[in-house]
Amino acid sequence: MMSADDALVVDGDSFWEVGQYRPTVKRVDDGHHLCKELVHMIKERSEIEHKYAQTLKDHAEKWQKKIDNGAAYGTTKSAWKGILREAVQQHDVHVEIKDRLIDQVVSTINSWKKDTYTKQTIPRGYATKQAKEMDENFKRVQKPWAKLYEKVNKAKSDYHNAYRKEKSAILLEHNSKQDSTKSADEKAKMKDRVEKCRDERTKSKEKYEQALREINNYNSKYMDDMKEVFENCQSMEQKRLEFFKEAMFGIRRCLNLEETPKIAEIYADMHSAIDIADSNLDLKYWSEHHGANMNMYWPAFEEFDPDAPASSTLTKRTKAFAGSANADGITLTAMKADASSAKSSPNPVQKSSNGSQPPASAGNPFGDDDDDSPKGNSKSLPFKVRALYDYVGTEDDELSFKQGDVFLKVESEDQQGWSKGDFQGKVGLFPGGYVEPVC
Repeated sequence: MMSADDALVVDGDSFWEVGQYRPTVKRVDDGHHLCKELVHMIKERSEIEHKYAQTLKDHAEKWQKKIDNGAAYGTTKSAWKGILREAVQQHDVHVEIKDRLIDQVVSTINSWKKDTYTKQTIPRGYATKQAKEMDENFKRVQKPWAKLYEKVNKAKSDYHNAYRKEKSAILLEHNSKQDSTKSADEKAKMKDRVEKCRDERTKSKEKYEQALREINNYNSKYMDDMKEVFENCQSMEQKRLEFFKEAMFGIRRCLNLEETPKIAEIYADMHSAIDIADSNLDLKYWSEHHGANMNMYWPAFEEFDPDAPASSTLTKRTKAFAGSANADGITLTAMKADASSAKSSPNPVQKSSNGSQPPASAGNPFGDDDDDSPKGNSKSLPFKVRALYDYVGTEDDELSFKQGDVFLKVESEDQQGWSKGDFQGKVGLFPGGYVEPVC
């Protein structure tokens, strides 16, 4: 004979049938497992954010070097670098996203899981203590009903077996009546057997009906008890579902860049960096540094000077200043392209802090070539000079300074009028016409 515990097997689809509560109990363990799955997914996404951030940083560093060493120049070069600043800033944003996903969302889920579930040391059918307790509660309230259910099934089987025996006895009796070889005694026994089977069927039917009345009378209490345990499971699951919803909103808050104030700042800065690009300024810069608006020291006739050193080579200093003579008696006279032929866009580096303007050639690094005597070259290097105008270096190897700044001039002008100086610890180039010696 089966016990009530043995009867607790899943044998149907309805929750009310024996053992069909188990999917509900398993859902408790599933909730514990889903917490781990959600954490795993978030960690994987945070790793993606980290790798993306590092890729942006590597990209910015690679192209920063390419631009610094490439052919780009002027305001367009600055705008190009502005795009790379966005990549560096985006790197910081995505590192913050990764940190928030781990520090805020993952830590919250792990803490909730620890408070909600207790993992069994030795799992026996269920991974969590909560699932095991739910299973025991269902089993406890279902056990009395399962016994009645087992009784009904046995009574039903007995009744059906008795009915089949009765039908078989009736058939045998009928056949015996048609059989002339059967004695009267044998026919009487057949009739008695039919009566006996009929009595057994009647009794088994009464037991079957009685078993049904008992289980039907108990169904109401059984349903109430099962509902109570089920509602406890539902309540626990509702807490998990609501927590998951809030956790997913937490993920959204971490990932939603539209709600990140820094993003608007990044792209506002990027817009400003690109907006600086000015083709007129860049073309004027090129003309003044490498083109038709550069100064040129053309040779002019000068009488022979027997005291001049015999040399046919023009030094950098000779070429740098108008009015100086070479050994062959040729004076180099400064001339420059007509300023009106250049584009009239304002050059932001040409205006000094007090509103004064550098000489007409100050846009180029040659200085004022109208003066036939070089400035400051009578002193031995290095010596102090004072800035006559503001200057903002457009290349990494140039100095930037304000009018009135004092620094060291360490090398004389080259052929294009650039000097080398030491200002605030940085050694770089500057246009010689922007300074004067400090007496």
